[in-house]
Amino acid sequence: MTEFTFENESSFKEWLYRLEQEARCAFMRRRGWQLNKSGSMTACFYCNRGGLYVSSATKKQAKTQGSCKTGVECTASMKVTKWPFKEGSSNATGQQHQIEVEAYLQHYGHNLDLSHIRITKSQKDEIARKLSQGISKYKILDEIRGSLDPATAPQRVHLLSLQDMYNIERKEGIQAKRGKLNCEPGTTVQAWIEKMQQSEDNPVLLIKYQQEKATPVCKVAPLI
Repeated sequence: MTEFTFENESSFKEWLYRLEQEARCAFMRRRGWQLNKSGSMTACFYCNRGGLYVSSATKKQAKTQGSCKTGVECTASMKVTKWPFKEGSSNATGQQHQIEVEAYLQHYGHNLDLSHIRITKSQKDEIARKLSQGISKYKILDEIRGSLDPATAPQRVHLLSLQDMYNIERKEGIQAKRGKLNCEPGTTVQAWIEKMQQSEDNPVLLIKYQQEKATPVCKVAPLI
C-alpha cells in the first residue's frame, strides 16, 4: 500500500489523470461518497477493468475491441478521504478539501490496452465544442491524429472513432450540421465567408465568384 496526500482536489485529479494514462485504465467509484462522523468523506475507487460484464440487451451489437471487463477482480484500488480545511486556514476557501489516498497500484488479470481507456471529460468537451460549430468529423479526426507526437506515448483520444463522436453528439444533444450553412436570415454568402475567415477553423478552402477563375486564396471579391 502507498499513501499520498494532496493539498486540494485539483492536485488529486491531476495525479489521478497521470496515473490512469500510465496504467491505461480508469479508476471508478462504485458507490457515492460516505460522510463520516469526523466530518470527512470517504470513497473507494476500483480499476475499471475488473469485474464481469453482464448485458441485459438482446440485440445490442458487441464492441469490436470487446468488453473492458476481464471477468476477474483487478487488485488495483484506492481509498480516498476528503478532509475539509479548518476555519482560519490559508486554504479554507471555496469547496477545497485536503485529500488523503491509500492506494494499491498493482494491477492483476489484464493487459494495458489503450482501447479500454475512456476519453477524458475535457477532451470530450473540446470535441463537443467543435461539433457544435459544425466542423466536419473527418477534420476533427485529422486534427487529433495529426497532434500525435512520435516522441510521446499515444493517448486514448488518438484512437477516436466516428462512433465516439456520434456518442458525444447524442449525449450532449448536438444537432450536427450536415451539408447546411447555419446562417442568420438575410445573411449573404459573401458576409458568411468574411465571418468564417475570422474564425479559428475556417472551412472555406476555395472561392469562385461568377466570371472569375477559381482560386484557393480565400480573398473576398465583390459579388457580380
